[in-house]
Order: sequence, then structure tokens, then C-alpha cells
Amino acid sequence: MTDIKSGGRRHDLDALRVLCFGTLIIYHTSLAYGTRTWLLNSIDGSRLVDLIAAASHPWRMSLLFFISGLVTRSLLRNRSVSDIRGTRTRQLLLPFTFGVLLVVPPQIYLSEFNPFPGLSYWEFWKAFMVSGLTLEHLWFLAYLWIYVFAWSFLWPYLQRVWPNLPSALANSLRGVNLFLIPIILLSASRLWLYLARC
Repeated sequence: MTDIKSGGRRHDLDALRVLCFGTLIIYHTSLAYGTRTWLLNSIDGSRLVDLIAAASHPWRMSLLFFISGLVTRSLLRNRSVSDIRGTRTRQLLLPFTFGVLLVVPPQIYLSEFNPFPGLSYWEFWKAFMVSGLTLEHLWFLAYLWIYVFAWSFLWPYLQRVWPNLPSALANSLRGVNLFLIPIILLSASRLWLYLARC
């Protein structure tokens, strides 16, 4: 990857985003042709196709959060933490609110999972807002905003207490550790979450 401090367009990060969203398309296509129950299912589901979903799903969202963290960190070169918090709030919460109010409800209303069948759309919308509200894929924007918001208050404290933290982390993520440490941390967190649900 190019140096995060060098400025300019990060084409490597753009390529990673394209990779993530490309695998997102492949992932959802595999759900339709796999054996898992989904919104649409082929009559002849294949367990082989299930492997595509299993291979592409666990790391994709983590990579998107990682990219967002890199971009947010690079913004500190020219902006204050409070400015980044305000900018990210506008960038994330406005489309999130628009999507939850106007994009998600029609999807649920027209699907077979409509919790209020038989109602007009307006009656459905009011009931959905009160008792059936779901975020669908917009959860990513909500989580991202929460992480940025928490970071914006935690970062100045960390800078005072541990000013060498960024360089220490950068030095630890060199060579083979750049691949091994994230894999170990993500695997451990997934195992912990899996055991916590059992």
C-alpha cells in the first residue's frame, strides 16, 4: 500500500473497496443458488455454492471497516477531531436516516416477510416505524458512525496518555505480521462471539 501520509487519491484503497463490493455481489448471488433459506432461492440449491458465501462473508465487512479507519486517520493531517466527527456525522447519518425512512420500508412491504400484510402502504409505514423497524444493510452506516463518534472522544485521550501508539501499531504490523495479527485477532473475536451465543 502507498503511504497514508503521502496525500492524494488512494487508488489501493479504491481497489480494495471495489474488491469488497464485488464479493458482496457474489455473496448475495450465492445465497440465491445455495442451500440456505434466503429472500430468493433456486430449486436446485448447491452446497458447493454455499462455500462461496462461507469464503467471502467473514472478512469483507471487517476490511471495509479497516479501510474506513485508514481514511479517517488520514483526515487528521488536515482536520481536527471535532471537524472529522461533524463531517462524518453528516456523511453517515443523513443517508442512514433517509434509507431507514424511505428505502427500507418498501423492500419489507413488498417482500414475503411483511410483518403487517393487508395494510395500505401508509398504514404499514406507520406500524413499521413504531414496532417493526429494521436497518437491513444500513446497519453498516450506523455502526460506522458509532465507531467514529467513540473514536473522536477516545483519540485525544490516547494521544495524551500514549502519544506513540500509532507508530507502535505501525511497527507491529510489518512483514508477515500485517497478515497474521489481523487474522488471529479476527479469528479470536469470531470464536468468542460464537461461544457467547451458544
